[in-house]
Amino acid sequence: MRQRPQPNRRRGLTRAALVIICLVVLLLAAILVISSLTAPSAKAPVIPPTPGIVRLPPTVKPIKIRTVPPRGTPQATKHRDVAMISSRAEMMDASNNLVPRAFEVPHPAMRSPARSASGSLAFFGGSGGAYAASPLYVQPPRTRAAFRVGYGDALIRPVWSRDGDRLLYVGVQETSRVPKALWSLWSVDISSRASRRLVLIPALNVAPLGWERHRALFLRADGADSSLYTVAPGSLKLTGILLPQPLVTAFLSPDGRYIAAAAPTGCGWCTLDIYNVETVALWTGPSGIPDERDIAWSRDGRYLATLMQNRLEASTPDGRVIGEFSPPARLPRSWQHLFEARLASHNLILWDTVTGSRYVASTYKT
Repeated sequence: MRQRPQPNRRRGLTRAALVIICLVVLLLAAILVISSLTAPSAKAPVIPPTPGIVRLPPTVKPIKIRTVPPRGTPQATKHRDVAMISSRAEMMDASNNLVPRAFEVPHPAMRSPARSASGSLAFFGGSGGAYAASPLYVQPPRTRAAFRVGYGDALIRPVWSRDGDRLLYVGVQETSRVPKALWSLWSVDISSRASRRLVLIPALNVAPLGWERHRALFLRADGADSSLYTVAPGSLKLTGILLPQPLVTAFLSPDGRYIAAAAPTGCGWCTLDIYNVETVALWTGPSGIPDERDIAWSRDGRYLATLMQNRLEASTPDGRVIGEFSPPARLPRSWQHLFEARLASHNLILWDTVTGSRYVASTYKT
């Protein structure tokens, strides 16, 4: 027969169990306190940037752009933040000496930038397509203040006059009639900051080229050919057919005598074509240009350089090859900005007129 536990013994066991439980609780509490003191502070979650918004480095200061709308253009927001990043550029003078020149490298938000000989920078803002009527700004040299001069197609680069006093650009609007695009060519007087529409014309594509005897010269492409027109207020004149196929872009020589273009559009294996504006004669050159923008005239228009397959080729407007060069490793395959070519000693120098980047190519060796 079992004996019942004594009351004193029961009380002792209960006290021991309570003591053990208290010790365990205290130990856990101490561990929690120590871990909270030594653990790193919590960080706020990182929110990914919104697509389409350019977030600038903290060292880049935004430009406050003064909006001065020309007559006849829609109103826009009062300010737009655009950034510029400082850099250094080098250019060649007539004696082949390097002359340091400070340039402002356009931020990626600046679309289709073009720089004048005096240093002014024209660029489109916004993020829309051809029909979006993107705002066009001009930033004078030695200042970060830019002003708006109009609205146009941000996919087609504006063109400066040689003296930097005028600017050509195009705009396009969709229509129901074939070719379903109505183009306008605009001229800007920089001193007055006023835009004037020179012509309104249907086409597949319109690209400004420059000026010929004080008349604006532009390229008009339709389904059959690419034609050249000159225009002044109240006067439109067809001057010739550049090529019997539509083109996206072409390059007028600085002296206004020749037009260089790469055909067909889209490239991959384009052919160099040079058109004489005075004699309306066309010279068809070699093939192998990877992109229709890979054409650079010299400052005086006596020769031009093109990227041909695995080499750079310099030639005169009549088709005479005057040099072949090995392209430098960092030379881009597609020249997004307007380039300038210069022959110096046994080298070919390509200068990005917008960023100031300089590419030196040595003589080509087979």
